[in-house]
Amino acid sequence: MLAAVTGAVEMRRKCEGKLRWTERRRCATTARSRTEEYKHGNPDTLRYNRIPLADGSGAIPALGFGTLIPDPLATKQATKTALKVGFRHFDCAERYRNEQAVGDAMQEVIKAGTIQRKDIFVTTKLWNNHSSRAATQ
Repeated sequence: MLAAVTGAVEMRRKCEGKLRWTERRRCATTARSRTEEYKHGNPDTLRYNRIPLADGSGAIPALGFGTLIPDPLATKQATKTALKVGFRHFDCAERYRNEQAVGDAMQEVIKAGTIQRKDIFVTTKLWNNHSSRAATQ
Protein backbone atom coordinates (compact mmCIF):
# COMPACT_ATOMS: atom_id res chain seq x y z
CA MET A 1 0.00 0.00 0.00
CA LEU A 2 2.78 2.42 0.89
CA ALA A 3 4.49 1.76 -2.44
CA ALA A 4 1.27 2.55 -4.29
CA VAL A 5 0.75 5.80 -2.39
CA THR A 6 4.39 6.73 -2.91
CA GLY A 7 3.99 5.96 -6.63
CA ALA A 8 0.96 8.23 -6.84
CA VAL A 9 2.86 11.05 -5.15
CA GLU A 10 5.84 10.54 -7.44
CA MET A 11 3.57 10.57 -10.50
CA ARG A 12 2.07 13.83 -9.28
CA ARG A 13 5.54 15.38 -8.85
CA LYS A 14 6.58 14.37 -12.36
CA CYS A 15 3.38 15.76 -13.84
CA GLU A 16 3.58 19.08 -12.04
CA GLY A 17 7.07 19.75 -13.34
CA LYS A 18 6.37 19.16 -17.04
CA LEU A 19 2.77 20.11 -17.83
CA ARG A 20 0.67 23.22 -18.29
CA TRP A 21 -1.68 24.28 -15.49
CA THR A 22 -4.79 22.47 -16.81
CA GLU A 23 -2.85 19.26 -17.36
CA ARG A 24 -1.23 19.54 -13.92
CA ARG A 25 -4.68 19.84 -12.36
CA ARG A 26 -5.89 16.67 -14.12
CA CYS A 27 -2.70 14.81 -13.11
CA ALA A 28 -3.08 15.88 -9.46
CA THR A 29 -6.69 14.70 -9.46
CA THR A 30 -5.65 11.28 -10.81
CA ALA A 31 -2.93 10.93 -8.17
CA ARG A 32 -5.37 11.95 -5.44
CA SER A 33 -8.01 9.47 -6.57
CA ARG A 34 -5.44 6.64 -6.61
CA THR A 35 -4.31 7.60 -3.12
CA GLU A 36 -7.93 7.60 -1.95
CA GLU A 37 -8.44 4.11 -3.44
CA TYR A 38 -5.59 2.70 -1.38
CA LYS A 39 -6.53 4.63 1.75
CA HIS A 40 -10.09 3.30 1.72
CA GLY A 41 -9.12 -0.26 0.81
CA ASN A 42 -10.57 -0.58 -2.66
CA PRO A 43 -11.03 -4.36 -3.06
CA ASP A 44 -9.59 -4.31 -6.55
CA THR A 45 -6.29 -2.93 -5.32
CA LEU A 46 -5.74 -4.93 -2.13
CA ARG A 47 -8.10 -7.85 -1.87
CA TYR A 48 -6.66 -9.85 -4.74
CA ASN A 49 -2.95 -9.05 -4.26
CA ARG A 50 -0.81 -12.11 -3.60
CA ILE A 51 2.80 -12.54 -2.46
CA PRO A 52 4.81 -15.30 -4.19
CA LEU A 53 6.17 -18.04 -1.92
CA ALA A 54 9.96 -18.43 -1.78
CA ASP A 55 9.83 -22.04 -3.00
CA GLY A 56 7.79 -21.07 -6.07
CA SER A 57 4.87 -23.33 -5.16
CA GLY A 58 2.25 -20.59 -5.21
CA ALA A 59 1.35 -17.28 -3.62
CA ILE A 60 -0.17 -16.21 -0.30
CA PRO A 61 -2.87 -13.55 -0.18
CA ALA A 62 -1.43 -10.22 0.99
CA LEU A 63 -4.52 -9.46 3.04
CA GLY A 64 -5.25 -11.74 5.99
CA PHE A 65 -8.20 -12.03 8.36
CA GLY A 66 -7.22 -11.38 11.98
CA THR A 67 -8.65 -13.89 14.45
CA LEU A 68 -8.18 -11.95 17.70
CA ILE A 69 -11.77 -12.40 18.84
CA PRO A 70 -12.19 -13.32 22.53
CA ASP A 71 -15.51 -15.20 22.32
CA PRO A 72 -15.17 -18.75 20.85
CA LEU A 73 -18.63 -18.70 19.24
CA ALA A 74 -18.01 -15.29 17.67
CA THR A 75 -14.58 -16.49 16.50
CA LYS A 76 -16.08 -19.55 14.83
CA GLN A 77 -18.84 -17.56 13.10
CA ALA A 78 -16.46 -14.78 12.02
CA THR A 79 -14.01 -17.32 10.57
CA LYS A 80 -16.76 -19.08 8.62
CA THR A 81 -18.04 -15.75 7.33
CA ALA A 82 -14.52 -14.66 6.36
CA LEU A 83 -14.09 -17.85 4.34
CA LYS A 84 -17.49 -17.35 2.74
CA VAL A 85 -16.69 -13.81 1.59
CA GLY A 86 -13.33 -14.76 0.14
CA PHE A 87 -10.59 -14.58 2.78
CA ARG A 88 -8.00 -17.33 2.32
CA HIS A 89 -5.26 -16.03 4.66
CA PHE A 90 -5.84 -16.17 8.41
CA ASP A 91 -3.63 -14.45 10.97
CA CYS A 92 -3.62 -16.38 14.25
CA ALA A 93 -1.57 -16.57 17.44
CA GLU A 94 -1.13 -19.03 20.27
CA ARG A 95 -1.82 -16.15 22.65
CA TYR A 96 -5.36 -15.67 21.30
CA ARG A 97 -6.29 -19.09 22.71
CA ASN A 98 -8.90 -19.67 20.02
CA GLU A 99 -7.19 -22.24 17.81
CA GLN A 100 -9.98 -24.75 18.41
CA ALA A 101 -12.74 -22.36 17.26
CA VAL A 102 -10.78 -21.25 14.18
CA GLY A 103 -9.95 -24.86 13.28
CA ASP A 104 -13.53 -26.06 13.79
CA ALA A 105 -14.86 -23.31 11.53
CA MET A 106 -12.35 -24.14 8.81
CA GLN A 107 -13.12 -27.85 9.03
CA GLU A 108 -16.86 -27.23 8.69
CA VAL A 109 -16.38 -25.11 5.57
CA ILE A 110 -13.93 -27.60 4.05
CA LYS A 111 -16.27 -30.54 4.79
CA ALA A 112 -19.11 -28.64 3.10
CA GLY A 113 -16.98 -28.82 -0.05
CA THR A 114 -17.03 -25.14 -0.95
CA ILE A 115 -13.32 -24.56 -0.24
CA GLN A 116 -10.30 -26.85 -0.36
CA ARG A 117 -7.69 -26.89 2.40
CA LYS A 118 -4.90 -26.28 -0.10
CA ASP A 119 -6.36 -22.83 -0.79
CA ILE A 120 -6.19 -21.66 2.85
CA PHE A 121 -3.11 -20.09 4.47
CA VAL A 122 -2.79 -19.90 8.25
CA THR A 123 -0.04 -17.78 9.75
CA THR A 124 0.58 -17.81 13.48
CA LYS A 125 2.82 -16.42 16.17
CA LEU A 126 4.48 -18.25 19.08
CA TRP A 127 6.28 -17.06 22.20
CA ASN A 128 10.02 -17.67 21.93
CA ASN A 129 9.94 -20.27 24.68
CA HIS A 130 7.16 -22.21 22.89
CA SER A 131 8.91 -22.81 19.57
CA SER A 132 10.33 -26.28 20.23
CA ARG A 133 9.06 -29.20 18.17
CA ALA A 134 7.24 -30.71 21.16
CA ALA A 135 5.49 -27.43 22.04
CA THR A 136 4.17 -26.87 18.51
CA GLN A 137 2.53 -30.28 18.01
